[in-house]
Formats: sequence, C-alpha cells, structure tokens
Amino acid sequence: MSIRRRTAGLLAGLAVAGSALFAPAANAATQTESYPETPAINAKLPIIHTTHGSDHIKANVLNPRPICNPWEDHRTVVYKATDKFMPAGTISTTNQTKKDIPLQQNLSKSQSISVSINGDRTETTSMNLGGGYEKDGASSSVGISHDITTKLGASASYSLSWEAGQSIGPYDVPPNHTGEATYGFRVLTMTGTQQYCKPNGTWSTPTFWSALQPVKNEVRVKLYDDLADSFAPNKDAQNTNEVVEEDKDPQADAEVVKNNEVPVEEQPVSEAEGKKEEAADKAKEEELKEENKEGENKEQQKLDLKPYLTTSGAKRDGFAGTVALAVENVGTDRYYGEFPATQFRIDVKTAEGPKGVDRLITPRSSKGAHIRDLGFDEKTSTRSFEVTLSNPINAGDVQKLAFLDFGDGKTKEGRLHNYIEVTQTSRIKGDESSYNDQKVDSRKATLNDFGKALPGTF
Repeated sequence: MSIRRRTAGLLAGLAVAGSALFAPAANAATQTESYPETPAINAKLPIIHTTHGSDHIKANVLNPRPICNPWEDHRTVVYKATDKFMPAGTISTTNQTKKDIPLQQNLSKSQSISVSINGDRTETTSMNLGGGYEKDGASSSVGISHDITTKLGASASYSLSWEAGQSIGPYDVPPNHTGEATYGFRVLTMTGTQQYCKPNGTWSTPTFWSALQPVKNEVRVKLYDDLADSFAPNKDAQNTNEVVEEDKDPQADAEVVKNNEVPVEEQPVSEAEGKKEEAADKAKEEELKEENKEGENKEQQKLDLKPYLTTSGAKRDGFAGTVALAVENVGTDRYYGEFPATQFRIDVKTAEGPKGVDRLITPRSSKGAHIRDLGFDEKTSTRSFEVTLSNPINAGDVQKLAFLDFGDGKTKEGRLHNYIEVTQTSRIKGDESSYNDQKVDSRKATLNDFGKALPGTF
C-alpha cells in the first residue's frame, strides 16, 4: 500500500476515529501491531544468486564434473529477509481548538540512508559486483542486494534521503487530539551466505553475509487522545498551532515489523479434536511405514538421497561429543540442482532427562553445505536445524554435510539424553523417493566410523 493511499484512508477515517477515541474505556490495554506493505516479502526462501564469469563451465583437471569455474564464479544465498521501518524524525502537534488543524512542517535538516553490506567478500576482491554503485570508494555486492530485493517484490534503491526544506504533511488533526507524523525509511535486511568457486570446481564453505537495502521513504501518522498514548500539554492551556520536531537515530530506533518466519499462535483444541488429530497422526505413521516397506522392494531410483547419522564410538550418551549428518546417494544418477534448493531438517529431541530444557549444540557445515539454527521449541523439547546442499553428490558417494558439537548434557535438573530425526524437506525435480528420508530416527540409523550400528542417543 503506498503512502498516498494510506494517507487518503487516514483522512477518510478521521471522523469515525474521532468518535471512537472519545469512548470511555475501563481497564483497557494498549496493543500496537505493525504489518509490512508488501506481502510479497513472504516469497519462498532461500534465494540463490549466482554470478558467472563465463557463459559455460570449463574443463577442470581436478574434477571431471565441475559445477562452477574457479575464481570467477560466486554466489550469494539469502535465507532470511526482514522488513523494517527506520524512523529519522517525528513532528507532532496537539489540537485544543474546536476545529481540525493541519500537522505540517518543513524539515530543518537532511537525513539519508544507503545500501549497507556486512561480511562481504567484495570489499577486497571483485566478487559479486552486479551493479555500478560504489560506497565509500569500494565496490561491493550492492548489485546482488538490489536484484534480490526486487525478487522479493520490493522496489530497491541504492540510497534514499529526506532533504532540508522538504515538507511533511499536511495531515488533519481533529479537536482534542495529538497528532504525530514519523518520517523515515522502509528497508529490507537480508541475511545469508556468500561462496566462491574452489579450484576443484565446487562451492566453498559458506561465509556470513548481510545487507541493509533501502526501499522507499515513508511517513507513519498516529492520532492520540490520551496521555498514555502520547504526552500532551495541559489541556486547559490555550492552543497555538505549534509543531515540534523530534530527531531520531534511524539505526538505533529501527522497528522490526515483519520477517519471513511468522510465528503462529496455537489455538486450544477440544478433547475430541485432539483424539482426531492423534488418530490422523497414527494413520500417517502407518502409511509412512507401508511406504518404507514398499520402497525397500522398489527398483533403484535415479535420484535418491538417504540420510543417516555418524559418530565415533568414543561419544558417550549424554556427554559432550560430535555427531555428523551423512547423506548417501543411493540412486543411479548424480544428485545436483540449485532450484529448488535441496534441504534437510534436523530435529534434536529429548529421549531422557528434563523436558523443555535446551542443550548447547554448536552447528558446523561441511562440503559447501550451509546449516542454520532454527531455534528451540520448549513445548516439544526440540532444537531444529536446516541444512542446505551446495555441491553435487555422485552416485554411490557419501557426504558428511554438517556436524553438531554437543555440549555436556548435565543440568541441575538431571542429565539430558537426546536423539535426532532427519527429514528431507526440499528436493530437486525428479526425486520422488521419500520412503527413506522422512523422520529418519537416529536410534535406528546411526553408525560409527567403521560402519557399525550404534544406539543413536547422544
């Protein structure tokens, strides 16, 4: 929704808002919610942006099947995008007359914001340029940031500004109300990784990358009739149409209003609905078991990844140690594709010990894969991770994509013993082999370094 449309809606609704705001409220609580203007910010992630130096893949003496050209191909992957409003200043006025008065002021100082990149390899190399904008004399991946923002459905800008003398308003303020107009910038912040192509023609270990991308200038207007909402001078004092400007720090006062991971409140369900859901879950589990049995008897698939866990025999249950996610290509063809990204979800659950207690687990990526911590769910005692593949897996090969370094499970409430479930959540086109990659339980799929089965609790 544009500023023009939002302002028109505000002015059209002032009459209704005025009568509603004077209604008495007993023991009322104030709740403020903000939503982004662009629903397209919920686009499917990750977004992969690859920059190629040549129009074809070159032969590589180290790898008969390279997927990129060394030192000239680079890629940026965005896993999370957040929509923010960054205020630069506020003008306000209190109307104690019997008629509407305008809220308007010319700015006394200029404010600006420009694209900002952190963890960018391009500050010291020529990687990921993709645009002609330079900041502080150093080229960076601002072009990549610009293109990705466009894919998310927003109109990206390299820089935005409010200039001295520029007018804010007018916005009508009804009698006995305080009006505030906060002007600032709407920006997208994106976090992800960058990679370069190694000499063997595969992608390197990901490094952190983030960008602050300006989208548009924005004004947010609010009306108050209560001191709890906004400070107002003594109402008995005679009003003059005085407008006060307040400076703000855009970076310090950034208001997060939306990201691609929206929490959903769980609604209470009745006992009957609970039993119905439980029966549906059991039916789904039985269906999965039958599918697994059928899959074991199927002919070998062309595209088929089978995840399992590995750890050394020295890893004692409940104590510190490392567990690896290994993926075997049990299909007949090489497994590789960038779209959609191939991803696995790792759920670390509590087998024994105190419920709802988290355990220190440090994730590490390998073979160019990226592992992302999705957080801890106290209700289910589950810490989850997301693993995204970067490089191909040849038929018959095994790749250890990620490592989980478990801390000691001892707590004041007892020792934690965990197990792991692995599920492939995204696969390339043609992979229809889900019988061996859904809710793979570590208690049935853990091997040591020599291929011997282990109990699978950690």
